[in-house]
Amino acid sequence: MIEELKPDELEQLKTPLDQAAPVFAAPWEASAFALVLTLYRTGYFEWREWVDLLSQEIGSAPPDTTGGLYYERWARALEKLVDRLGLIAPGAIGARSERWREAYLSTPHGQEVLLSNARCGSLQDTSMTAGNL
Repeated sequence: MIEELKPDELEQLKTPLDQAAPVFAAPWEASAFALVLTLYRTGYFEWREWVDLLSQEIGSAPPDTTGGLYYERWARALEKLVDRLGLIAPGAIGARSERWREAYLSTPHGQEVLLSNARCGSLQDTSMTAGNL
């Protein structure tokens, strides 16, 4: 797997580094990046599959002249990947997103947004993995 990669392919897998500015604007961006690399390194998919999926996501989105939406597109491609691989229960991402939205709306200004603040009675915590792993 990774041992079989050519040097130029290995270069693509290195963590991004920019001496002038942080590479990740927010912690979730670093997490999304790490998730993709971890899934790849553990053999869930071939790198070419990821390149194609991310390219499709970027190509189907409106132009982003600032580059500020890159990791949002990365995250959407990651959602599609874990769904395609069957690593997450259908609808789990949408349900969890709705719970976070409700938690945000239910949290008083200036306080930490916690998932436990969600008031969604119908959206109880659903398993994030297929088969309740």
